[in-house]
Amino acid sequence: MTTEDGEEVAGRIRWNALKEWSWDVLPGSSDGVGMAVRFANIARIEKLAFPDDSQARRTMRRLFGRALVTLRDGRAIEMTGSGDLGTGNLGILVLPDSSAGESKWRHIAWEDVGEIRFEDAGEASRP
Repeated sequence: MTTEDGEEVAGRIRWNALKEWSWDVLPGSSDGVGMAVRFANIARIEKLAFPDDSQARRTMRRLFGRALVTLRDGRAIEMTGSGDLGTGNLGILVLPDSSAGESKWRHIAWEDVGEIRFEDAGEASRP
């Protein structure tokens, strides 16, 4: 994972602070069509736009964000959503690789994420 500031963070993740398995899905829409993409099929997610969170607080609603989702087969889909891609995202939890000596989950706010690259670790793996 790369943050907006260019920091590289590696390890096991929990997307939106709760999804951590390859069969979990990333919900959203593309060109007005709703979809749910299994994390096992995703190679990369690049955040394209994040709404102004202060506007969401003022209006008391979730606002849509936008991301480019690249699948393992090479196709790329521009997706929008308010939950996993917008202001409803609780952030990404990262458990750094044990070789780094860290053993605690680190929280990275979705608005601070630049790009996430997923390794292909097998069918029953975590994202």
